[in-house]
Amino acid sequence: MLISLGLTLILILGPLFYFYVKSYLIKDFKIKRTMFLHGIPFLAFLTLNSLSLLPREFYVLFGIYAIYLHFFAYILASIIWKNNHLKTNDDVSVIKRKWLHYIHIGILLIWASYFVFLLGEYIPYIIGPLTYSITIYFLSLWAITNKVLLEDEKKYQTSNLDSERSSEIFKNLENYFIKEKVYLNPNLKLQMVASKLKVTTHSLSQSVNENCKQNFQQYLNSYRIKEAKQKLSALDHKKVTISSIAYDCGFNSISAFNTAFKKIANQTPSQFRDSVNN
Repeated sequence: MLISLGLTLILILGPLFYFYVKSYLIKDFKIKRTMFLHGIPFLAFLTLNSLSLLPREFYVLFGIYAIYLHFFAYILASIIWKNNHLKTNDDVSVIKRKWLHYIHIGILLIWASYFVFLLGEYIPYIIGPLTYSITIYFLSLWAITNKVLLEDEKKYQTSNLDSERSSEIFKNLENYFIKEKVYLNPNLKLQMVASKLKVTTHSLSQSVNENCKQNFQQYLNSYRIKEAKQKLSALDHKKVTISSIAYDCGFNSISAFNTAFKKIANQTPSQFRDSVNN
């Protein structure tokens, strides 16, 4: 009974890790009702085990492999989501990037050390707990030493940028965006803008954060969505597809456009266009 309960708990580790990574990178991350759907396999196994409907043979032949592969699928999904997010968000600090890199390696090592034991009797079970302990000690020590969890609070603590200079940089940024419309460039990066304004990437990132409570990517998307709204509302763009407008406004993919639009406008691009037409 205890063994089956332990295995059942693994079904919740994947979703928890996946959403931890998301919450670590998304500043205004919120728990939504749909997220609880990821807990259905856990609840199903828990119910069936409580009613003693899953015999030992089920786990030996199929169940235990399904549980571990379920966990692995979430680890892979987390890695893919993290890599895509970091590609489009230049202002994620080096410490944050390293922490996510190490924690993914760590959890893969832990998963592999337990899973290989299932594939044959040549690997002793003690390898799993040993790998787990060493990995957790290393990650914990590294997180404490580098103040990973406090990193956001202390990000600009040692900065020499005062409020007056920060405000000046932000005004120059707004003028640059409005006059040049550089946000329409799909390859625009924080480094490119900082170089044009003759400031460091750190100063520019801090200025945006302090003056509009957004990171650079969110600030950039706000201009792109504003442009998209104008095009979606314009009579001469009535027959232009939403995907064409998305690319014209600087987005590299439709999914990124839809996500950013809904986040800012609280409705999808098609819903916005329909409301304007009506």
